[in-house]
Amino acid sequence: MHSNHRSQQSDRPHIAQSDRAVTPSELLSGVEVGEEWAYRERPRSLGDPVHRVTIVKIRDSDDSIRIRRLDGDDAGLQEWVSYTSLLDRWTDIEPRLNDERRLLAVREASSAAGDTVEYNAALLIVKNCGLGRRVIFGRSKTETGVLRIDKPAGVADRLGLTVEELADDPLAFHDRHGTLISPWRAARQLMPTIATTFSEGIMEAIHREEAELRSENLYGYPYRPSWEDASALVVAMLEVEASCLGYLSDPDAVFPGGRN
Repeated sequence: MHSNHRSQQSDRPHIAQSDRAVTPSELLSGVEVGEEWAYRERPRSLGDPVHRVTIVKIRDSDDSIRIRRLDGDDAGLQEWVSYTSLLDRWTDIEPRLNDERRLLAVREASSAAGDTVEYNAALLIVKNCGLGRRVIFGRSKTETGVLRIDKPAGVADRLGLTVEELADDPLAFHDRHGTLISPWRAARQLMPTIATTFSEGIMEAIHREEAELRSENLYGYPYRPSWEDASALVVAMLEVEASCLGYLSDPDAVFPGGRN
């Protein structure tokens, strides 16, 4: 069933496993016996080895695929694997691997963000800046401090910047889908500009959160953060407020290295 449409191979979309959730039928519809694919035992472990394999058999009953390894010490070995461990066709894998290498460098450079007051303030800005999902911090804990900007040209225009200014860092890069990925140091520089541009919405969020924290602290709900954590969050919000209202003549006092 899967080997009757090889002439249509160029018309099928490439499916990148770590980019979005896909259904088994969606992926399997693009896999054919005899094709060579890139296989990784732990598909979401960036930097782990990728092996060249050929598809031997596809078992629809449990969405598993029998592969034969074509490289390394295990060349010739056949085994059943999950469809999720197939990353892309072997001839198309290099752009993905290039993105992974660059993302790993950005992750490493962003690890200092951690659970700092400054990072919490930046999260508050991004969450309430009005740009929606076009600007987010990471997609998991491993991407703490990593700034992702979808459709960067439009975002740059909203902020009164050029795309080059938005990506002003040696490690920043546009991935194969056009998303701008930047390290924490670049994100820090961008926060005052975003906060100033969307100050009204951010200020409303600050006051709303402050009221909730005061109320919950008063009644001492045990399932909420400790006072230390809450006070750190309030400090972060006050720093954002000071930046938004221009209380500080030097924005670097809140976001060192930020734009004026």
